[in-house]
Amino acid sequence: MRNLARIPLIAISALLAAGPAGALEIFNAIGDNPSNRGPSALAPGANDLHVYIDTANGGAPDPGADPAAACSGPGSDGTYTCATDFQYESTGDVEILGFTADAGRIAEVGPDYCVGFLADATHYRHNCGNPFAGENGVVKLGTLQVQVNGATGVVQMLSGQEVPTTLTTAPVSAAVLGQVLSCTPGTPGDLDCDGNPDGTDLCPHFPEADPAADANMNGRGDDCECGDQNGDGLINVNDILGINNAIFEQEPVGVLCDANNDGLCNVQDILAVNADIFSEGATSFCARHPSDP
Repeated sequence: MRNLARIPLIAISALLAAGPAGALEIFNAIGDNPSNRGPSALAPGANDLHVYIDTANGGAPDPGADPAAACSGPGSDGTYTCATDFQYESTGDVEILGFTADAGRIAEVGPDYCVGFLADATHYRHNCGNPFAGENGVVKLGTLQVQVNGATGVVQMLSGQEVPTTLTTAPVSAAVLGQVLSCTPGTPGDLDCDGNPDGTDLCPHFPEADPAADANMNGRGDDCECGDQNGDGLINVNDILGINNAIFEQEPVGVLCDANNDGLCNVQDILAVNADIFSEGATSFCARHPSDP
């Protein structure tokens, strides 16, 4: 029995009868935020896609069974998942580089129960599951690394299945995780080609990691908060002290140290940050936000 439990899902599923379509949802979390679900806009070069599953498909997780016992028999009636098997595919000018399984999931399920392999540059298959460790709710599977080499292409979970607590197999609907946008940077309407219209984009000139991140709620996204030397999303006296330290090489120059858009980190940026602090809105500018659209 111990050896059977260590057979990957690909082999286990062949022993099980096919069941009805499951409730499990697979999705990409934009900015690694599971509440922000949908395809990521893929930029030229390397991109990370944060892959999650929701065993309740947006509903409330089922608390009715002990997860340690839920996959040893009928268990609860729906939302525990005992194992998953997914094949990812890229098309067009996108290739798959690899997949890094989430450390938390590996620790919970066990490294002996997760298997993954890159079939070729456009296909990756990963399956994971432990008959003695049911999963419930929103779970991060890992990070899919892809490379964009041109102007077209998508990355999707092409085919998949889960083993729910009934110990049958259930298909999981395909899902697009990322896509290359047909966009030329600098085009009015979406200057940074991140898929967010300029009118609502908090960083219209720079494709931010989290489109909703605005720590100081000033209408300027954290990733383009010019003058934010310490990278906390705020503009305050700590940034003035940080810029001073950077000038005298007491700390590294931050990517947002420049606050007057001259490409430098110097005393002029201290003055620009000071002016920003005492202004009602954001007044600092840099390469990531050279002007308001």
